[in-house]
Amino acid sequence: MATERQIEANRLNASSSTGPRTPEGKAASSMNALKSGLDAESQFVNGEDPVDFMDLQEEYTARFQPVTPEERFHLDTMLRSEWVLRRLHRPEAHLWEYYTVQASRTDGVPLGEALANNSTVFMRLQRRVTLNERIYKEAKAELQRLQAVRQAADTRPQLQQNTTQSPKLGSFLKFPSEAPAEPAGGDAPAPNRGRQRPV
Repeated sequence: MATERQIEANRLNASSSTGPRTPEGKAASSMNALKSGLDAESQFVNGEDPVDFMDLQEEYTARFQPVTPEERFHLDTMLRSEWVLRRLHRPEAHLWEYYTVQASRTDGVPLGEALANNSTVFMRLQRRVTLNERIYKEAKAELQRLQAVRQAADTRPQLQQNTTQSPKLGSFLKFPSEAPAEPAGGDAPAPNRGRQRPV
């Protein structure tokens, strides 16, 4: 725990601070204000258009319509996974092109040679693809489970309300409050109070 002298020294230091002055310091501190998650501009790399991502985000939001923070989290996870998968397809194509150019043209099998000589690179890339596919599937399954639970909970009060307001079913049992109404005009017949014993 800090002593009183340390706390006072920290206050004095903070009061004289003017923030970063060098271009490097300003660039580093500018990253402090970036939003985390899907709105962060730092998630896009060269060749990626943020507008494409926003279109994808709108598609997913319209399709799944998340309501709770947990649902939005799993939707965001699905979006990130698809975006990364789209990104990984580009380097895969570049890797094939790069390694086939280096392959021997005399054998007539540059793709096979590229894969045989560089299988560890392709395997690493495939592991990333497989991981993101699995993350996507798990997030989608959890999102759909959460939505099913929420929708079931939303309909439960309506069912209870409907049963209390629904007309009573016809029954051979009549309760005192449900005694038949007296017929209009004329004397009402005496209520049947059970069998009368012969005298």
